[in-house]
Formats: sequence, C-alpha cells, structure tokens
Amino acid sequence: MFFTIGYEGLSIDRFFSLIGCHPIDMIVDVRERPLSRKPGFSKRALEESLNVRGLDYIHIPELGSPTSIRHQLKKSGAWDVFREAYTDWLVVQRDSMNVIHELAQQRTIGLLCFEANVHVCHRSIIGTRLLEFLKGYTWTDLSYHGAKTLGFLSSSSRIRAQAAHTAKQTALQDCLMENNESDFTP
Repeated sequence: MFFTIGYEGLSIDRFFSLIGCHPIDMIVDVRERPLSRKPGFSKRALEESLNVRGLDYIHIPELGSPTSIRHQLKKSGAWDVFREAYTDWLVVQRDSMNVIHELAQQRTIGLLCFEANVHVCHRSIIGTRLLEFLKGYTWTDLSYHGAKTLGFLSSSSRIRAQAAHTAKQTALQDCLMENNESDFTP
C-alpha cells in the first residue's frame, strides 16, 4: 500500500489530521522546489513538523515536474502533452524511481505534492508507474476531498477495492471527527 497526497486546500493541521488517519510513516516530497506560500508546507517547516510526530521526510526533487514542462502546461492547458513529457522525464529519472520503489517496499509512504486533483498532477503518473512495479499493492490518494483508492491489480480486486473504499471513507470520516475535523465531507 502507498499513498499520494495533494495539500491544496488543506491547512497544516488538517493535513496532519488526514495523514494521521492512515498508516503513513514517511512523506516523500516530489515537488521540484519544496517551497510553499501555505504556512507549514515548505521543506524545513514540514520536515520538522513530521519529525516531531514520529514521521520521516525525504525530498526527491528529481521527481518534481520540471519548470519547463509545468510552464508549457500552464500556457497550453494540454494535460495529454504534459503527461507525455513528464512520462519521458521519468524514464531519465530511473534512479529516483528506484528509490521510491525501494522505500515503498520497506515503508508506508505518502508521495506529497500541491495539486488537490490527482488526475491533473504529476503524482498520478508516479503512482501509475509505481503500481507497475509493486505487485499486490494498492494506491490511495488523499486530498481535501478525502481518501480515494486509485490503483489495484485485477478485476476481482476492483470489486474488493470499491467495498474497501466505502469502508475507508466511513473510517476516515470517523477518524477526522475524533480529531475535531467535523466539517469533513467526502
């Protein structure tokens, strides 16, 4: 099992409530530049806050979306062109992908980026690539929308994953309510 996380729309407290409801023990920051205007999400502050909570942090800037590719997406709005360019970029970043692959086999990782919608974020491409290598793993994305299982390996596991997703949403809602996050809506 591994997670991806988009912190757009989350306060740092809500972020920690969300990840605290899951068995994540390491955040893998896949932003090219780990800076944020949102308090608590820049590299140093985030790493310190995670460490205080007993969670590890690693930044792998090579897996961030390169500036040139991001600017092209912003200019054209063409997600398909971005996806193709970033997928080509990942081929060159084989060593960094191997690091994430190894970490995911040893730990329960959360790949962190900004974008709330995983379907228009480079972490979706990383998650898809990881599933190709991690047989038997599930991939769950976390954002202000809640938790959504995105990856599984067979049609029978899809049925089990859909049932598990419903149960996870209920458990997540209960967990967040216990952490005074009563305004959570899946």
